[in-house]
Amino acid sequence: MTWPGVTKPGTVIKTPVIATDLTAMALAAAGVATPADADGKDLRALLATPSAGPLHETLFWRVGKNAALRTGKWKLFRAGARWELYDLETDPSESRDIATDNKELAKALSERWETWSKAQAEPRWR
Repeated sequence: MTWPGVTKPGTVIKTPVIATDLTAMALAAAGVATPADADGKDLRALLATPSAGPLHETLFWRVGKNAALRTGKWKLFRAGARWELYDLETDPSESRDIATDNKELAKALSERWETWSKAQAEPRWR
């Protein structure tokens, strides 16, 4: 992403963001207040200071039967019945599922995802 006057050419930002952050940023840039209960965060501070740190403690996804959670270096992913766990620091390509070797962590993260999912509205497009 380039934004004259905000981003510097060649800047790489490794902080995870989610699509709703783009909406929050666009609204803020247009001078429109973001609703207090919105999931997205304004990205402008992160773009200006890439080392500012994470915007979200945890990111959650749910698309059909697929699900994911990302927190810190961990990514939990499900495309079916079984959860997979990846350490994104040592395995950024997500080629080694380590859920079996980290059962307690995988269970804790999957329970966290389930708690989040139950608090969400059901998709209207079903």
